[in-house]
Amino acid sequence: MIFMIEVVANLLNSGAIFLAGRNSRHAWWIGILASLLFIDLFWTQHLYDNSAQQVFFIVTNLFGWWNWSKEIPGSRKLPIRRSSARYLILLIAVSSLATWGYEIVLHHFVVAARPFSTSLVLAFSILAQFLLMGRRIETWPCWLVVNGICIPVFAREKMFLTAALCGIYFVISAFAVLSWRRIIVTQNAVLPPTV
Repeated sequence: MIFMIEVVANLLNSGAIFLAGRNSRHAWWIGILASLLFIDLFWTQHLYDNSAQQVFFIVTNLFGWWNWSKEIPGSRKLPIRRSSARYLILLIAVSSLATWGYEIVLHHFVVAARPFSTSLVLAFSILAQFLLMGRRIETWPCWLVVNGICIPVFAREKMFLTAALCGIYFVISAFAVLSWRRIIVTQNAVLPPTV
């Protein structure tokens, strides 16, 4: 049963990541379904910290779905854009505080196998998720870091399917960087600049 949950959760997650890389709003509701299954999977494996992270993803997937579904005047959907340095610094500060706070919680209140790597994954996941919700291209390098860390973490926990899929997510993220760069060039040729 655990293996089936892992398979279905990862198939849904793969679909969500692929659709996000293709700039489709359907990525979000599929991501919610995947997170619900991952909560159960991680809880069963006593990875309570990973299970708790999925609650964050459910909330941000709901917001991302809403945000990507809005129409912008003169355009069919929210355009992909680059972040300002000020916005990136703010997100990095918030992510760093979340990492620090989450690591304290993991050390004192939760049985966590690897509190630092879990906290680091959380920081980059928060950063990447907020960037993705706003259709910011910088999301994909953050996901490259997250998946690069997750591959050995899940392999050590003998969750080989999840580790292998993190490798696939790493590749999808690399291709998404290229895809979104092409989309930005195309939309900048068509759309007037935004403030």
